[in-house]
Amino acid sequence: MANQVKEFNAYRKKMNSKILAENNTVIKRIFNLDTNAFKQGALDTKTKELLGLVASTVLRCDDCVRYHLEKCHSEGLNKEQIAEAVKIYGVLLQNAEILLGSKAKKINETLLKLKNCGNFEKIGVSIYNFKTLNLILYKLKIDFVQLPYNVLDQT
Repeated sequence: MANQVKEFNAYRKKMNSKILAENNTVIKRIFNLDTNAFKQGALDTKTKELLGLVASTVLRCDDCVRYHLEKCHSEGLNKEQIAEAVKIYGVLLQNAEILLGSKAKKINETLLKLKNCGNFEKIGVSIYNFKTLNLILYKLKIDFVQLPYNVLDQT
């Protein structure tokens, strides 16, 4: 693992040097913005790095996650603090119908197992009509329901 970190940092340093060597004003401003965003301010640097890690995780940017994990480590954050920051609060299933099909029982069992192991705290579903809601609530253990509503869609 230490080797991967060294390789990543060496590559990052090399590429940053190449990019900055172009002397592009826009790129320099982006680098400056990034540097200043993580400086001590109303929020401490540790908190800002955790926020950077969470955003990188949500955006699924592997290089960004690696970068912020290392920064979190260098700021003195421990594994428990990092794990708490990136822990998923809830899983929201956008397609409720998948929970009513032939694989519903297996999906529900798997979700409950993952929840009971501490992977996340809540299971939710997005519902588009009350008939589906009644079927879901009758068959499965759901912690929260999202009822999408669009003020422009008034049919």
